[in-house]
Amino acid sequence: MRIKEQLTFGATYMEGIALRFGLFYGAGGTDALLPMLRRRQLPVADDHGRVLPWVDLADAARAVAAAVDRGGPGEAYKVTDRTPFGFAAHVRAVAEEFGLPKPLTVPLWTMRPLSYAHVTMRTTLRVSSAKAERELGWTPRHASSRDGLAALRAAA
Repeated sequence: MRIKEQLTFGATYMEGIALRFGLFYGAGGTDALLPMLRRRQLPVADDHGRVLPWVDLADAARAVAAAVDRGGPGEAYKVTDRTPFGFAAHVRAVAEEFGLPKPLTVPLWTMRPLSYAHVTMRTTLRVSSAKAERELGWTPRHASSRDGLAALRAAA
């Protein structure tokens, strides 16, 4: 990611802006989890205090439009909601919100063969979207993924 940003920012033939998104959820994204949760095929490892940034897909799209309109060339903006949430906590919230069985909880080491899942579940990443809010005039519609999931369920 850093190399792509450096190449973009260093290019003499264009001006670039980088958007660093949290993990996506929302209409068109969360839908893929529902069948797996229904069949209990999406195990999670306990978060143990680990948190990740999240962003609703519609909020992310609005951030892209705001960046095109008001972003500064050579600038990077983090685009997330305001409440970091653990991966397992998020998946459990999806199950709860949509009335599906709770995901199985497994030891983190069992996720090693699924390298992306393993890295995601053992990572803590706290970031702020204050710069995007200040400079792009963008704000997330939902303060947390839990709020966004409730709105998604209400809309369904």
